[in-house]
Formats: sequence, structure tokens, C-alpha cells
Amino acid sequence: MGPTECSESKKENGLKKGPSTEFPYFCSIMLHRASDFRQITKKIMFYMGISLIFIHFHSCTPSKSSSNDARDWCIRKTDTLWSSLAESRKNFIYKMDEIAIRKHDMDSQLRITKFMSAASLSPEEKSDIIQYNSVFRVYKPLAERYKAAVLEAEELFYNIKALDKSVRKGDYDSKTEEFKKVWQPLKQALDANLIEAKEIEGQLNNVEPMYQRLAPKIEVIVDRAMP
Repeated sequence: MGPTECSESKKENGLKKGPSTEFPYFCSIMLHRASDFRQITKKIMFYMGISLIFIHFHSCTPSKSSSNDARDWCIRKTDTLWSSLAESRKNFIYKMDEIAIRKHDMDSQLRITKFMSAASLSPEEKSDIIQYNSVFRVYKPLAERYKAAVLEAEELFYNIKALDKSVRKGDYDSKTEEFKKVWQPLKQALDANLIEAKEIEGQLNNVEPMYQRLAPKIEVIVDRAMP
């Protein structure tokens, strides 16, 4: 073998020797990195598992803050019922039976005047009796309605009071839907009571000045007719 052939043989042997020494080193690095990756993955899975467990128990445990928020909301809604009731009561300026008593007294007085002779009455007195009868016609249907509206407002008062007590005890902290089922009918009843109370008050107020002016005059006429 000549010098040229020996040189080429050495080159070929050098090329074959390189990969055989580098490959094991490359594999060891990859194995080491794979081991590190598995450890990191295990740590990630471990902490994720702990986080999921924490989230699960946190969601299952009632939050004191959410309970307080629910109670505050229920209290505010109950306060609206108290406000509505106060609006209705503003219209009850007469005692519960006052209009019914007036109606009864007016009916009795007007019955007496019917038996009085026209000659015993002056033109002014005749006019007063006619006007007094018009006031009575207003009182007649309103007497029972006024009393019923007052009684309904009193019943609503006790219902709201019971609801308010339950709310402040925390009975509806986790039952807001049940609270709504109790609150809604009360609100509707209060709205209807307010409409009724305003209508009755408006009609009574329209004839109140006439009643106050005529009642003493009719009393004098009726006293004169009595034996």
C-alpha cells in the first residue's frame, strides 16, 4: 500500500470513528432531559390536582359573603314592601268605622226629613237636604270599601312583619327563589291596596267640605222635627 492509499484509509477510518463517539453522548443528554421533563410534568399534575380539590370544596362550601349578600338583598326588597304600605296608609285619614258611622247617621236623618212637611222647611233648608242626600249617595258605597281597605292594609302589615323577621333571621339566605314567591304576592296586594285607597280618599275628600258644612244644619232640622 502506498502513501496515498494509507492517507485515504486513515481519512475513512476517521470519518467512521466520529459518529460512534457522539451518539452515546447525545442519547445521554436526551435521556436526562426526558427525566427532567417527567419530573416537571409530575409537579404540574400534582399542583393542578390540589387546585381542583380546593376549587371543588370551595364551591361546595356556602360562602358567608354570598349569604350576607343574599340577606341584604332580601332586606332591601322587604323594605320596598314597608314603603308601599306606608304610601297606602297615608290615604287612611279617617278612622276605620268613621265613614260607616257617618253613612248610618245620614241615612237615619234623611229618613226623618222625608216625613217633614214642605211647609215646615225653608228654601235654603230644602236645598241643604238635597245636597246632604248627594253626599250620602257618595258615602253609601264607600263606607264598606274604606273599612275593607283599612283591614287589608292591617293584614298586610302583619304579613310583611313576619317576612321581615324571617329574612333577618337568615331563613332565606340560600332560598332567594322561595323569598320571591312570598314577596311577589305581597307586592301585588300592596299595589292594589294603594290604588283602592287613593280612589276612595279622592272621592271622600271631594265631599268632605260639603259634609262639614251641611251636617250641623241637618242636625238642627232633624232636632226640630223630633217630638
